[in-house]
Amino acid sequence: MRIERGSTWNKWDFHVHTPYSRLNNGFGFDPTRDDSEEKFDEYVKTLFTKAVDKGVVAIGIMDYFFIDGYKRIRQEYFSKPDKMKSLFPEDVLREQVMKLFIFPNIEFLLNTFVGVEYHSVNYHVFFSDEMNITDIEDNFLCRLNVFWEPNTPLTLTPSNVRRLGQEYKIHNPEERRDDFIVGLEKVTIDDSKVVELLSGNSIFQNRYFISVPVNEKLCKLPWNGRDYFPKRSLYKQCDMFMASDEKTKNWALGKSGREQKQIEEFGGLKPCILDSDAHSYEKLFFAC
Repeated sequence: MRIERGSTWNKWDFHVHTPYSRLNNGFGFDPTRDDSEEKFDEYVKTLFTKAVDKGVVAIGIMDYFFIDGYKRIRQEYFSKPDKMKSLFPEDVLREQVMKLFIFPNIEFLLNTFVGVEYHSVNYHVFFSDEMNITDIEDNFLCRLNVFWEPNTPLTLTPSNVRRLGQEYKIHNPEERRDDFIVGLEKVTIDDSKVVELLSGNSIFQNRYFISVPVNEKLCKLPWNGRDYFPKRSLYKQCDMFMASDEKTKNWALGKSGREQKQIEEFGGLKPCILDSDAHSYEKLFFAC
């Protein structure tokens, strides 16, 4: 999104799921199984009509580990004027929808487990809308390794996620769900590999940012325990934090005399964002 004038206030939602988020899909259909064109049309119409109604100008379209939802919206809708005209026949609304700034957000689960409840950390990578989808898939996602067996690389691909699900089901015969869903529940990645791939390839330069939701699992970790260095490392990687409360925002911005300490310990001051984390129609842009 390019703004040709000075500072202006706009509503963004960085974190809106699609029905391809099969780990937590509250949209009422599975686009990988159903004859879903009509249902996905309804998702697109609802998503963008509601965005316009709420005054949202930018949306982070996200799924777990992959970008199937964003890819479909970009290729089958925003790149096809006739399709968009059929979904949004009213000229004024369609023009507003086409001006929306959409960009991909990928949510990963890390093989960093923290806290007494031993949670896997949620980790977000946002890409510029100018990034080629093929580059994201071929030069980033397909080069990430999922945790499987020591010294046995297994790349992050849908087929390998299914393989993990099949492997788990061999040893847990009571599990009868879809191989991909089971595998998706077990997949974790290494954040250091994410940073290595993104920072080491010029095509990604200045075209991504990293964030973690600090008010979920990470905020429960004391700074004086064994989780100090993993937690600090994650915070240093972040370009911004996903948090909404005033206390966290003040801490992230180094207020109350903490500015220099914040820069030294976490690599800089960090802005905070509020997002809907919508997994259903009812939650879309609820905070806007």
